[in-house]
Parts: sequence; structure tokens; C-alpha cells
Amino acid sequence: SDAYLPAMLGLGEVESVLRNDDQALAAYREVVDLIRDGHIDRNVLADRVSDSLMARCSDRFDEGAYHVAGRYAALAERVHGLNDAPPEVLRAMADVALKLAEELLPESEDIRDIQLLDPATKAEAQRFLVRAGSYYRLHADRMILIENEAFLDSLWNAADAFDRAGGQDEAIELFARFTSEAQGDPRRPEAQYRLGRAYQARLQYDEAAAQYQALRDAGSDPTERGVGLWAERARVPLAQCRFRDDDPSNDGSAESLLKEVVEGNSDVGPERTEYEDALLELGRYYYHAGRHEDAMRYLGEARDRLPADHRRVQVAYSLADTNRLSAVAIGEELKEAMPDSTRRDLEDTRTERLKAALSLFEEVRLALEQEDPRRLTALDRVYLRNAMFYMGACAFDLQSYDDAIRAYDAARERYSTDPTSLVALVQIVNAHLAMGDFERARTANERAKRFYESIPDAAWDDPELPMGRADWERWLDSTQKLYDLERNQ
Repeated sequence: SDAYLPAMLGLGEVESVLRNDDQALAAYREVVDLIRDGHIDRNVLADRVSDSLMARCSDRFDEGAYHVAGRYAALAERVHGLNDAPPEVLRAMADVALKLAEELLPESEDIRDIQLLDPATKAEAQRFLVRAGSYYRLHADRMILIENEAFLDSLWNAADAFDRAGGQDEAIELFARFTSEAQGDPRRPEAQYRLGRAYQARLQYDEAAAQYQALRDAGSDPTERGVGLWAERARVPLAQCRFRDDDPSNDGSAESLLKEVVEGNSDVGPERTEYEDALLELGRYYYHAGRHEDAMRYLGEARDRLPADHRRVQVAYSLADTNRLSAVAIGEELKEAMPDSTRRDLEDTRTERLKAALSLFEEVRLALEQEDPRRLTALDRVYLRNAMFYMGACAFDLQSYDDAIRAYDAARERYSTDPTSLVALVQIVNAHLAMGDFERARTANERAKRFYESIPDAAWDDPELPMGRADWERWLDSTQKLYDLERNQ
């Protein structure tokens, strides 16, 4: 009858007031289904039903019951259909999705911290953020000719949500649109900075550097307001882009940008995260450039400042490898003629570096082994593997052969099907030879040969292997002859 729909609508409203949301939603859903099925002229009751649903949505949203608020808003959208939904419905759907995402996210201003979530929680948070971004974008498009402030707010929120979800394509599109449309808006410098970060995440270093440089230029212009903070924040990522682009001629300017920060010649104080970022970037730059002393200085300070989190593990690995490489370089230097006092000093320094490297690689191994394996990135797995093998290498170079054998055995057991385990097996042979234990050396060499023969042909295609198949075969044969000769002396 004509009274049925109004009665069901009233029932939904009463049940909602009584906090019986499941019953309320069931009543509303029946009303919406009848409207959608054409049992009543949509124009007669649709707006009233939609307004009622949005009132319920607002109440639950204010109470923090975001899932329930979203169910009311979704029914309001269904009354009209997505293309005809009023702007306030689109905005409510966006706001609810954003709140649901924020309940899952770490309490941090750093959008990168979503990466610290476990895979399932991260995927759910990203799903809500993408939904929020999509609805904010729809709302912005709906408001563009109606209210400029609401248009810019939703455009900003859409860009922010996609950026936090890791959707660089959408973030680039929307932040670029915001910087174009929002002349004079106080959020524009941040949008330009985050546009640069999105380009940088896509490895588009020239495009990213252009955004950062524009901020740096604006920061020195006294007529530009609200740019200073973002001009300073742009300093480190601008240096990163210059280091990573295809133009080595600008590496010096990148180094200068970072040294201004760590030497106190900028507005970035030691308490700021940008200061830590500058330490890290300088340390990594010197690490890859083979400037071991400088790398150890900056990476060491960065490690001391960082909490025991994922970034600290990465820094510890770089610092460990810098110490190891420095010891290797000193070993080469010791092959040259030099005064005895200089030789003793270098030998002491080499020993210190090897011990430091061994301790740091152990720190990396322990930290990564305690992580949930599902959260380890491909780079983490490389760090863990290398740390275990390098622990053996450092112990070997310290002539702590028993420790070297234990470390290499642990690496071999963990990576028992990995061709790189040949390195461990071969070094175990060398350690036994160094201790004069020829029988154990022979047994270890036979084990290495058996492992070599078990490696499938396809595994030798890995470019990361330290030696090719023919090289290993020659090495194993020559080692057999070597300890046979030494044993018979």
C-alpha cells in the first residue's frame, strides 16, 4: 500500500535511534530495494530516504562507529546510483573509508610507515585508502563548478589518500592538478613536495628534482609565504635525485646540500628527521664511492641516532660492509713495502675493522631472523644472506678459523640449495687447511664437489654468483691437488 514505504522508513529511523543498527539497516534496505525496483517514483521518496540515511550516517560517524556509518552511506548511494549520488553522499563515503584506513595505520606523520604493517593489515589499509581517494576525486569533480574551497579540499584529500596507499600514478596526477589549481593555497608547497616524492618513487629523478628545485628557489624568495619548511625538506630528496640520475657532474652539488645539513649550515636541526636522512644519504654515498672513513663516520652517527627498527638494520648492514671493505683495502695496502711502525698501525686498524664488521653483521642477522619472514623484502633477504656469509669471511680474515667454520656451516645449512653455498663449503676447506687439518679439508672438499655436482644447470645463469661453473670446477680440482701435496710433505 501507499503507507508501506513510509512505515518501513519510519521503522528504520526508530530502530536506529534505539541503536538497533542491524534491524534499522534491514528496514532501510527494503525501502531502497523497492525504490530501485521501480515500485515507487524515485523522485517522490528518494531524497527523503537519502536524507534520513545520511542523518544516521552522521550520527554514527560522530560516535566513531565508522563501519556502521559506512553501511548507512552505502545505502544512500544506492538510492541514487553512483553517477547521480549527491555530493554529500560521496564525501561521506570518502570520509568513512579514510577513517577506517587510519584506524589501521601507525600513528605517524611519515606516510612511509604503512610499510611497517604486516602484509594483511597493509593490504586492508591500502584498500580503504584507495576507496577514500576514489570517492574524494569524484566529490572534487562534482564540486569544481559549485564551491572552489570544497573542490580543493577533496582534491587534496584524494591526492593524499592515493599517496599514502602507494598509488604513485594517481598521486602524481592529483598533486599536479592541485599545484596548478591551488595558487595561493597554503597546502601548495606540501603538494609540490609530495609530487616530487611520488616522481622519485617512480624513479623519475629529473621530474622529481624539478619539483624540489622549484621549492628551493621559492624558499629563497621573500614574497613566497609558507614555503620555508618544505624548501628545507626538499634538500635531502633533491640530493638523492642528483646522486641517482644519469648525470655524475651534479654529485658534488648533492654532497654540498647534505653537508650543509650535517654541519649545521642550514635550518635543519639535529632533532629533525631530515638531519637523520642527510646522515644516511651521505653515508651511503661515501659507502658506494669507496670513501670508507667518511662512510663509517656518517653511517655510525646515523645508526646511533636511530631506534631499533627496520631502518637501523639497513644502516647496520651498510656500516658493517663499509668496515669489511675498508679491511680489504688495508689488506691490499699491507702488501706494499712500508716502515714497521706503519705496518703495525695498519694491521691494528684492519683487525678493528674486521671485528666491527663481524659484530655488525651479527646484529643484522639476529634482527632479520627475528622478523616475520612475510615482511622481509627482497633486499632484506639479500642482507641476511650476505651477513651470514660475511660473518664467516671476517672470522676467516681474523684467523679465527673455528669461528669461521661455524659461521660458514650456519650459512650453508640455511642456504643449502643456493649455489652461493659453494663459497661456504670452499672456505671451510680453506679453514681446515689453514689449521693444518688435511683430513678434514679433504672431507670438506669432497662435500663441496658433491654439492657442486648437484647444482642444476639453470642455477649457473645467476649473474650474482661469485664464480661461473668452469671457474668452480678448476678451483675444486686445484684445491684437491694442493692439500694432497701439503699432506705428503
